[in-house]
Amino acid sequence: VEAIGQLVLFLAAGPLAALAGAMLTGLGCSLVYPSMAIVVVRRVDPRLRATAIGSFSAFQDLAYATTGPLAGLLADRFGVPVAFLVGVIAAADGFVIAAADGFVIAAAGGFATALSMMPARR
Repeated sequence: VEAIGQLVLFLAAGPLAALAGAMLTGLGCSLVYPSMAIVVVRRVDPRLRATAIGSFSAFQDLAYATTGPLAGLLADRFGVPVAFLVGVIAAADGFVIAAADGFVIAAAGGFATALSMMPARR
C-alpha cells in the first residue's frame, strides 16, 4: 500500500492525486509498524521482548529522522518526483525482503496482521 501511495505521488498531476497518494502512503506506513513489531516480538526470547521493541522503535525513529532530510536533498537536487520514486523503490524493496524472509504482511478489515510462514528464529 505504501509503495502504491508513493507511486501515485510520483505520477501525480494535480493536488487531488497527490492527496490520494499521501493518504495511501500514510495508510501503508500505519500498517507496517504494528506488523513489524509483531514479527520482532515473535523472533526473540520472551524475556527480551521489551528490549526488542525498544530497539525496534529506536531504529524506526532513526529511520524517520534521516529519511526526511535525505528526501528533501533528493527533491532539491533532482526534483520532487524523484524523491517519491526513491520511496517507491524503498517500499517495494521492503516488501520483497519481508516476503523473502517468510513473512506476509496483510491488512484485514483495517487491522494489520503479520503472519509468520516459518517458525521464529532463536
